[in-house]
Amino acid sequence: MTSIEKNYLQMICRSCHLNEQNSDGDKENPQRETLSEQTAHQLVELAKKQYMAPFLLQDLKGTACFEYVKRQAKMMMFNYYQIEELTIKTTQLLEAEHIPYILLKGISLAACYPVPEYRKLGDLDLLILDQEKLELTKKVLKDNQYEEEEEESDHHLIYFYKFSNGRRHIIEVHYRIVGVYHYAPTNHVIDQVFSGQHLKPVIQRIEGRNYPVLPPTEYTFYMLHHMLKHYLYDGFGIRLLCDFSLYVEKNGKDIDFTQLNEWCSKSGMAYFFATIMDCCKKYLGLSKMIPGMLSIPENECDQFMTQILGGHEVGNEKQSSLAYSGTYRRANLLACFKEGHTQMKVRFPKLGRIVPIWPVLWGFTFYHFVKNTYRVRNTTLRQTIKDFKTDNQRAENLHLFEKKD
Repeated sequence: MTSIEKNYLQMICRSCHLNEQNSDGDKENPQRETLSEQTAHQLVELAKKQYMAPFLLQDLKGTACFEYVKRQAKMMMFNYYQIEELTIKTTQLLEAEHIPYILLKGISLAACYPVPEYRKLGDLDLLILDQEKLELTKKVLKDNQYEEEEEESDHHLIYFYKFSNGRRHIIEVHYRIVGVYHYAPTNHVIDQVFSGQHLKPVIQRIEGRNYPVLPPTEYTFYMLHHMLKHYLYDGFGIRLLCDFSLYVEKNGKDIDFTQLNEWCSKSGMAYFFATIMDCCKKYLGLSKMIPGMLSIPENECDQFMTQILGGHEVGNEKQSSLAYSGTYRRANLLACFKEGHTQMKVRFPKLGRIVPIWPVLWGFTFYHFVKNTYRVRNTTLRQTIKDFKTDNQRAENLHLFEKKD
């Protein structure tokens, strides 16, 4: 890890704990060294690709980059308030029709930050587990000028809402908390933990309104899977780690870590959980008193964080990435076929239950895969398979879903 990256992480950590610094006074917040213009520019470049510019405000005062960072902060704050407005509007529509929902991430996580508006909001995520209410939700959104987008997904529907100023924002209506993994034990744990029978939302009050959200232990488990899903594609930026660290710090006393450890072990992601915890403790100020499952070698923690810093903000994965659902002991042709079979079930969720027509569905899936490879991902089959093997190796490094093929 470079000195610039270490400096960047220190600034992020300080910004994530502004309230603590203010309460402790100047004795805990010594005068920081003056940054050179070159260093300031390098820090801004790191922050730009991960939408973390506002977190550098206090450290870049007096540099030529300060005005740029301030403009970025204003834009992100405007975006925050518009997503907040969209959240209020959409949830009021659902509440008027007595549709039970759970608010995921968004302003719920932003509330854990010292300055909520600094947390970049990308979209609005809602979880609706009742199938009948999901159909009613579709009608309600359509009747109120929400535009549905056709997307092949095994866990959510996509809608767009356009404000009068022309800005369009995404609404993801989840009917499953995360996408299906190739590793059956993980899916089994997720289906149990996030089933309509088991899941009992709690109320979080945000800016004078009550929102149903996941209970703390389930919320933490969900964030781990959210990070893992992005990690299995092309990594994720520092923001997801900040989300996790600040949420766990704020809600630690209400999280059942024994239960969380058990879920992670059964899901084949114990090492991933340990890596996230150690990185948050080492770099983002998460209290070392928060219990973990196990400790990982320090060099592996550094390597993981370096990879995170080299990644982009969530949603900016490389377009050549193959939709990827799990990890394989050997990324050979058999593994590619198994992955293709999983994607067939995603593309044809109902027809995929009819075993005799699988060969036909495989053919359609392969046709669309080839077409999307060249027209959408703008790459080649060779490069896509190569990326698939790289992604599989990334998963193996964290001992994810280890199994025999």
